[in-house]
Amino acid sequence: MLSTATLLDFEARHPGHPGHKQQAIESELGISAARYYQLLGRVIDEPEAEQLDPMLVHRLRRLQDRADARWRRRRRAS
Repeated sequence: MLSTATLLDFEARHPGHPGHKQQAIESELGISAARYYQLLGRVIDEPEAEQLDPMLVHRLRRLQDRADARWRRRRRAS
């Protein structure tokens, strides 16, 4: 499994550009984009992650919270 530090370092180096990022995930990390985001979602909840890169982890948590809120609003609307 990829380490917390490896995932955070990759995310810090590739903050956007979904198409390019997906290619980089597969070529540099050797996993699918879906698996990367699963692992990243788990990692940002670990205390070690916050110690390694607090600003990045807080940004990722905010993005995750916003996405969760949008999902909940859509679910209530249907």
